[in-house]
Amino acid sequence: MEHSNHNNLEGFLYIIGCVFLSLIAVEDVKKMEISNWYNGALLFVGAAKLLFNKNWEQQIIVTLIILIFLLISAFLSRGGLGGGDVKLVSASTLIFGFQIVCGALIIGAIAVTITGIVSWIMYNYKDLKIKKKQKRLNFGKMEFPFGPYFILGVLMIFWKVI
Repeated sequence: MEHSNHNNLEGFLYIIGCVFLSLIAVEDVKKMEISNWYNGALLFVGAAKLLFNKNWEQQIIVTLIILIFLLISAFLSRGGLGGGDVKLVSASTLIFGFQIVCGALIIGAIAVTITGIVSWIMYNYKDLKIKKKQKRLNFGKMEFPFGPYFILGVLMIFWKVI
């Protein structure tokens, strides 16, 4: 009986985590930023999930390693990876674990790259009336939110879509 309640509570935390991920994806698309409130709520769910993890110390260490790696990446990308993305991925590691998060990072990176390439092609060949010099300048400033792509990767792997 105790084991069943344990699984139900853990499953409930996964669902809550997925709900917050969905809300974060919508916010990131609309505002191009992720609020600290959503990331804090995700971190809280991750902390609650640690209660059910027998290797919680290892999970915290892995999360800290991911956090340090992402902070370095954010610094080197000069704004390409934002602080909200760093917090999102780190909090997600507490909930879903290292393997799912690493897979989601790869899926997210591939998806955002494909989106950039398709956008570049559409941008350059859609309207030929705009001067090429002006086009390059504007396209170079385009930004794509990483959160939704990462979240899609998490949900696809977690729910075994891929």
